[in-house]
Amino acid sequence: MNPMHDLTAPGSVACRLSVCDLRIWVSLGCSIEEQANPQLVAVDLHVDFTTPPQGLLTDSLDDTVCYRQLADRVKALCDPTQRSFHLIEHMAWVIHQALAQSLKERPETIANLTVNVHKVAPPLPDVYGGTHFTYSAPVPR
Repeated sequence: MNPMHDLTAPGSVACRLSVCDLRIWVSLGCSIEEQANPQLVAVDLHVDFTTPPQGLLTDSLDDTVCYRQLADRVKALCDPTQRSFHLIEHMAWVIHQALAQSLKERPETIANLTVNVHKVAPPLPDVYGGTHFTYSAPVPR
């Protein structure tokens, strides 16, 4: 029996790659004054596969999505010396669009990408858990 045959049957398995709590400093806020002091943001990424990456069986980095590349791309996109954001909603969308573009070139079938942006310490009294925005959408082929 070919093990990949069973793994690639539609609906036979669910695979997800997650990068959790990527901490970056971002120029973020509604006002120029707020943006002038970079704020700590935590980003979560979830890549849902329709078919498993070959790395599941080969144990080769070349056969899967490299989470270091995902993290490095997010850091480059959000570099506070290069750009500012007013809203965490827009930041999540920008990250999603850039990563989805690169993921659609992968040989694996990637169904969906979810980006969660967590503003760790928003300037709001009595808010201790931060604010979150999640954007989730299919990755087009």
